[in-house]
Amino acid sequence: MIIPLIRFICPHCNSEGQVLLQSALGILILSCSECQQPIVIFMGYCLALDPDFFSWDAKKQTIALKQLVIAATEKTINNHFAATNNQPIRQQSTGQTDQKGPITAEEKIFFTENELGLLDDDDKFRRIFGRGGHTKDQ
Repeated sequence: MIIPLIRFICPHCNSEGQVLLQSALGILILSCSECQQPIVIFMGYCLALDPDFFSWDAKKQTIALKQLVIAATEKTINNHFAATNNQPIRQQSTGQTDQKGPITAEEKIFFTENELGLLDDDDKFRRIFGRGGHTKDQ
């Protein structure tokens, strides 16, 4: 049995860490075990969150996460197209695809226009991302 561990370097203190992947959602929100600062792991990036992130209300957390998700997605897409001489690997369908490979610019647009806004719903946000094991009191 393979144990799904994600290794990362904290962007706050540069310490190395690892975390057990608990779901296939693709985003982890946690505190660094060394400096206790909030971080998000998404698409292979370990990104710094504002030190007060866990004390914010869900709407402010959602806005901050959207900005990080968009930035990481754009960086990944730009890196991919730079590596493939700007030639898309596949055609975009209706936001859903059976083909494998990196996402396309059209899929990114579909996601940001049709699905990213779903994170504004506090209940849906918590169902998808949980509370990260933190409460406002911590």
